[in-house]
Amino acid sequence: MRVPQNPNSPTDGQRKELIMSDINKSILIGHLGADPEYRKTTNGKSVCNFSVGCNSSWTDKATGQRVEKVEWIRCTAWGPQADAVGTYMSKGKQVYVEGRMETESYEGTVKYANGQFVVDGNGNQIKVMKYATKVIAHTVKFLSKREGNTAYQAQPAAAPAAAPAVPASPAAVGQTFTQPAAPQVQAPAAPTVDFTAPQGV
Repeated sequence: MRVPQNPNSPTDGQRKELIMSDINKSILIGHLGADPEYRKTTNGKSVCNFSVGCNSSWTDKATGQRVEKVEWIRCTAWGPQADAVGTYMSKGKQVYVEGRMETESYEGTVKYANGQFVVDGNGNQIKVMKYATKVIAHTVKFLSKREGNTAYQAQPAAAPAAAPAVPASPAAVGQTFTQPAAPQVQAPAAPTVDFTAPQGV
């Protein structure tokens, strides 16, 4: 027996499109480990690099002790987001970051544990390709409050001050005043015009 197909079910082409769709999205809530590094590019664009520390904790089954770990994630903001981060954020502030992951490669040197560079037989520093993953921030929200317990939000305009009340004279205290009636103004009488024709005309 053939089961009738649901008319609302996706077609083969739609299923393939759903399978091939990728998502690169990261959401972070943490604290800044250092002051942001804000600068302008040669083209005049604003860019700001900062690191967000995200805490995680769990209980070690072997010891029963609480274990905590901080994962440091590098982030980069551009344009108006970079201006805001560079202006208002500082070390220790809590921040919400939403963006995408990006991996970049660069050529770097190698050091021993004592801090000395690894060199070849000719004394030249050995360089290797290094890779770093960071979050390109599309949305940055400041979760910490400013000094004075004032949140990062626009403050409403202050209401205009009320006009000062005029103090009453001592004699007027406890008395009731009645608005005097407007004076009656009598319009002048209109002049009388005689339309009687004179005799003999």
